[in-house]
Amino acid sequence: MKKNLRIVSVAAAALLAVAPVATSVVPTVGANVVQAKDSKDTAQPIEISADNVYVNSTLKKSDITPAWVESNLKLSKGRVSGASQVNIDGSSSTLDAGNTYTVTANIAVAGLSSNASYKIGNTTFKTGANGTSGSVNVSFKLTVFDQNAAGNPYFTDKYNNPISIVPSADGIPVAAQDSKNITLQDILDSAKSAVNFYPDSNGGTNGGSIITTTSDIANQLKSQNITVNGQKVTLPSGSFNITLTGRNNTNGKTTTVTVPMKGTGASTSTAGAPVIKVNSANTTNGQYYQVAQGAAFDPLNFVDSNGVRHQFTAQQSSNNPTVATVTATSNPVSTSESGRFYTVTLTATGMNGKTSTLSYYVVIVGNGSQTIKADTPAYHIYGNNVEKASTSFKAGQTVYVGNETREINKVSYSKVSTTSKADANSGNLWIPTSALTTNSPSTGTDTNTETHPVMIDSRAYDKNGNYLGHMYYAYDNIEIVPTVVTINGKTYYKVANKDEYVRVTNITGNKRTLKHNAYIYWSSYRRTPGTGKMYKGQTVTTYGGQMRFKNGKKYYRIEGCRNNNKRYIKAANFY
Repeated sequence: MKKNLRIVSVAAAALLAVAPVATSVVPTVGANVVQAKDSKDTAQPIEISADNVYVNSTLKKSDITPAWVESNLKLSKGRVSGASQVNIDGSSSTLDAGNTYTVTANIAVAGLSSNASYKIGNTTFKTGANGTSGSVNVSFKLTVFDQNAAGNPYFTDKYNNPISIVPSADGIPVAAQDSKNITLQDILDSAKSAVNFYPDSNGGTNGGSIITTTSDIANQLKSQNITVNGQKVTLPSGSFNITLTGRNNTNGKTTTVTVPMKGTGASTSTAGAPVIKVNSANTTNGQYYQVAQGAAFDPLNFVDSNGVRHQFTAQQSSNNPTVATVTATSNPVSTSESGRFYTVTLTATGMNGKTSTLSYYVVIVGNGSQTIKADTPAYHIYGNNVEKASTSFKAGQTVYVGNETREINKVSYSKVSTTSKADANSGNLWIPTSALTTNSPSTGTDTNTETHPVMIDSRAYDKNGNYLGHMYYAYDNIEIVPTVVTINGKTYYKVANKDEYVRVTNITGNKRTLKHNAYIYWSSYRRTPGTGKMYKGQTVTTYGGQMRFKNGKKYYRIEGCRNNNKRYIKAANFY
C-alpha cells in the first residue's frame, strides 16, 4: 500500500521551519539563513523555506527537478526565479520513509533590493540594479516522514491542560527588550511562552517542535491589517490573534493553537459584548441538536447523532474577531437514557468584562422508540423545501427517531418512523425536533385566555425576544393571553400557560384599508372560487408580512384563509 508523503523545508542552521501543514517529506535547509545587506551594509536575515507538497513513497530522486526546487523553495524576501544543477546524495533511486537526504542546487533569485549583498550558507552574492542574481548555490536536507510512526502532537496551557485556544481574557502581553521597537521575534517568543508543546502523549518534548516562523507571524499580522515593516511591528491598540503550529518530527503530524495577544491599550472595537459562534458561524439561541445515546458529550465540542461535529467558540465583539473565552455555565446533559432533553447554557467573557450567553437544546436519541411531547404535523423535505405531509402526530405517540437532523430557516427537523429506526433513517418523514422535547413546561397560571387560529407559521420567542427554536404552525389553534406585550419594539401575545410569546400580526393580524377595488386570489394567476370583488374603502384583516408570489407581485394573506380556502389580496391595493 502506498504511503502518503509530504515535503516541507526547514532552515536548520537558524532552527527555522515551515508553514503549518501535516506533511510526509520535509526538506530541512542546512545553513540556509540568508543575510542581506542594504546600501548601508546592515545585515537583514532572510529565511528560506519550502511550501508543503504532497508526494507518496514512489517518489524518485529524479522527481526532485529544477522545476520542483523553483516551485517549492520560498524566500521570506525575494523569490526563486529559476533552478539548475539539482543533485541528491545516496545511491537509492527512491526517497524512503524515515531517511534524510542532502540536496544541492543552483538557483536564480529575484525580488531583492538592488545592488545589495546577500549570503546563503557560504555563498555571498550581490544583486544587480534590478534586484536579481542569476547564480546562487544552496544546500538543504530532505527528511522523509514515516507516517506509520505513532504520536499525536498537542498543546497545553502552562498548567498542562490540553487546549486549542489559550484561555486568556486580557490577551498575552508582548515582552520585548525595547518596548518602542516591537519585532516579529518578540511576538513569536511571547506567544510561545504562553503554551507547552508535546509531540506525543508520552509528555516528552523531544522529537517535535513549534515550526511557526517570524515569516508566518508577519503574514498572520498582515491578514489582520497590522502594520509590519521588515522585522518591526506596529502593535494595534486592541488585541489580535497568533496561531502557533507544532509538529511531530517523526511522523510529520501537526497541530495548532490560537494565542490571543494584547495590544497597546483598550480597543474601541471591544466595546460590544462577545459573540458566540458554532463552527465559526453565527448562531442563535434555542437551536436543537440530537446526540446518540451513550455518546461522549462536551458542551463546547461534540458530535451529533448524524456524525456532524459542533464546536463553539467566541470572539470579542461583532467587529473584533480576537478570541474570547467561552465556558459552559450549565451542562446537565447525560447521554445514558434516550428520550431525555436538556438545556445547555454557554457564557462568553470579553476583555472588557462584558459577557453574553447562548442556550441550546440537546435531545438524546437511541435505537428504541421515543415519546412525542407535543402535537405536531409531519413534513417531507425536498432539498431545502419543507412540505407538510398528510401525517400528523399527537403528544404521547411513540416514534423511532432517525440519526439525521436538518435545519431549514432556523428550524430543526428530525427524521421519524412508527416502524423502526432503520425505516426512519431511510425515509423522508420529518417532525420539528422541538416536538421531541418538553421545551416550555406549563406554568398553569394564566387566566382569561382565548383560542385563535395561527394564521402564519409563527416562531416561539422568550420574554427577551430570543427565538426558542420551535414553531406554531399555520391553521393550528393556539391559546393566548390576549393582552399585547411589547418586546424590543415589537408586539407579542403570551402563549397561555407557557413562558413563550408569538407575534400579534401572525395571530390576530392588522386592519388595513383598500385604496383600490381588489380581487381575492388563490395563487398568482387564479382567483379564489366563490369570492367577488372587494371595494375601495373596505377594511380587511391581513396577517404577517407581504409574500412574493411566482408572478413577482406581493400579496397579503387575509381573514378566512385556510389550506382548503386560500385567500390573498395584492399588497399594492392597500394604503
